[in-house]
Amino acid sequence: MYHKEAKSPVVSKLGQSVRNISTRFSCGGKFELPPNGTVLMNYKTNPGTKDDSCALTGLVAAKETRVLWDSVEFPAASEAAIRKLLDACSVASFGFKDKNVTDKSYRDALCLDPLSFLTTFQLCGTPIMKQIESIVPNCSGLQAELYKLNVYPPGGFFKPHVDTPQSGQMFGSLVVCLPTQFSGGELVVRHQNEEIKYDWSSTASTPSTSLCWAMFFSDIEHEVLPVIEGYRVTLTYNLRYCNNPTSSAIHVKDNPFSQLVLSVTMETRRRCSYHTKLDPF
Repeated sequence: MYHKEAKSPVVSKLGQSVRNISTRFSCGGKFELPPNGTVLMNYKTNPGTKDDSCALTGLVAAKETRVLWDSVEFPAASEAAIRKLLDACSVASFGFKDKNVTDKSYRDALCLDPLSFLTTFQLCGTPIMKQIESIVPNCSGLQAELYKLNVYPPGGFFKPHVDTPQSGQMFGSLVVCLPTQFSGGELVVRHQNEEIKYDWSSTASTPSTSLCWAMFFSDIEHEVLPVIEGYRVTLTYNLRYCNNPTSSAIHVKDNPFSQLVLSVTMETRRRCSYHTKLDPF
């Protein structure tokens, strides 16, 4: 059995357009900080030790309830400054059988939750979201919710896994790598027989002023390869829709098949309108 070549030029064009569409499961890039620009991170430090005399009398020392803050600045962060940041972090967990667990043989990293730090980095002031919108179906109302600050020290890694969605409207993850000096730690994403490797390492003597990023959908397997030296510091975001998608429509401007269908539809409407005007009935 064989298929004859479609006689209709429109059908032939549509078929060729479909064959030219490539699967897009991830995207990424980098952008430069403005001149003299920095990313400042303020974070809560561990509280002071207990006052034994107060503990013996059943009183709570005032310094136990006082929140102390420290800061680190990128890309000028020194190793000593990042080590202080590590002291404030906790062991990073991951989802397993509907639970958050820690296992350093599977994931060796540290993290802070959004309530433990503040940053001057504003995602809305970057071109990232516009680029993500270009590949996300029905992206009206797209939101990025800050999820964690992650630090991978030398030897840190995360074995292949698929993210656990944090809500029914979550469809993907965004990782923004802050400018630090490190090597290794590549982010590898895989889908079917395709693989993309994002290498954000920088070992130059002059600190990089580039922020690198990658987005991938929630059902995509990915991993972080071991960091060889230095510290890999990232901000991770959950990507979700504000409202439940009501259709599977995609952006016409970013899909050749949809562009062709639209042009054919408009041409058909034009011809129908023309013939309707000529038809006496």
